[in-house]
Amino acid sequence: MKDLNLPFSEARLAVVGAGTMTRLLITHLASRGLERIAIVNRSMPRPMELQEQFPDVDIEIVLEDGLWD
Repeated sequence: MKDLNLPFSEARLAVVGAGTMTRLLITHLASRGLERIAIVNRSMPRPMELQEQFPDVDIEIVLEDGLWD
């Protein structure tokens, strides 16, 4: 895989699920400069909790049902 030599702050990441591992992942990546992430989940409550826990990270919530539209 080729290194794009871009700052980590310009990366965009999508994660499926909003559980403990996603919280730990956001914690680690935010400490490295990640500013934006999309979370795909079945429901809103847990991703919304992550938005509250990480106010400095732009978290986009995508509901699983919306993927098929």
